[in-house]
Amino acid sequence: MISSPPRHIGITIPPNHGIGTGNLRTAQRLLKFLANQGHRVELLPADGLADCEVLIALNAVKSFPAISRFHRSGQGKLVVVVTGTDLNRRDSEEWNQALTWADRIVVLQERAKAVLSPEFQKKTEVIIQSVRPLPEAGERGERSGFQVCVVGHFREEKDPMLTALASRLLDFESAIQIRQAGAILEERFLREIEDERFLNPRYQWLGELGRVEAQRLISESDLMVLSSTSEGGPAVVGEAVVAGTPILATRIDGVVGLLGEDYPGYFEPHDLVGLSKLMAKAESDQGFYQELKRAVSLKKEQYDPARESLNWAALLRKIE
Repeated sequence: MISSPPRHIGITIPPNHGIGTGNLRTAQRLLKFLANQGHRVELLPADGLADCEVLIALNAVKSFPAISRFHRSGQGKLVVVVTGTDLNRRDSEEWNQALTWADRIVVLQERAKAVLSPEFQKKTEVIIQSVRPLPEAGERGERSGFQVCVVGHFREEKDPMLTALASRLLDFESAIQIRQAGAILEERFLREIEDERFLNPRYQWLGELGRVEAQRLISESDLMVLSSTSEGGPAVVGEAVVAGTPILATRIDGVVGLLGEDYPGYFEPHDLVGLSKLMAKAESDQGFYQELKRAVSLKKEQYDPARESLNWAALLRKIE
């Protein structure tokens, strides 16, 4: 692969407290891409001093201490990747300073670039997070029920209980089952999960899953729901697209920037009734279900790992 001259590259992420966050998975994927391009790459501790030629910092605000230390050292080029809920903090001093110092900014979907100020847009690249499919994809096959999965950690901006609550509104005859995976990052959700498991026979919580197990859950499901109120560029969308699993998702910029304005499976944030109706329609209306599948399949190409790797190689050449 044609790349920039070999360099020492550091990747830093916010502290993850032992949880398998999206930032950690992004960092691990980047490390492999860049190492395969001939660079010396390391994942740096959030509280350490980056001794490298290029620092790639995931999340402008949460990684600001590492960004600030690197900038003060004056030793190399800075790439800031806007991730997660970064875009909600655009009025913060840390956001503005981190992006001002950055030699290049990376966003994970098209709409994220559009909301940046003109001065930041000039140095911004859109790089969609790729997905490597499972060697042996899960099979939906012959089984009873219509399986709906929810994959993501339990925190406020994910509105994580919405799908379970929406399933309570379904007709008794519906065969929909909700299987939810994710770690509890906010303690109040533990009680809500316990209540839901007791009250809702459709609901199952699987706990935190590793990447492969989460991919298998998605690939074996008939439908995936993403109920977030805010996202930077959710990787789980790509997981579902590559698996060929139709998606119902909130109409928010982080999702629309990946699936497109005309995707047929949107509902409004917090819309319990709207989500319940869409789940019922996906289960009972084969025409609608196939429309979702076709719309998902049209997006598969943008998640090619080779494409993401080439985009990173091109970015590094711009900051030689």
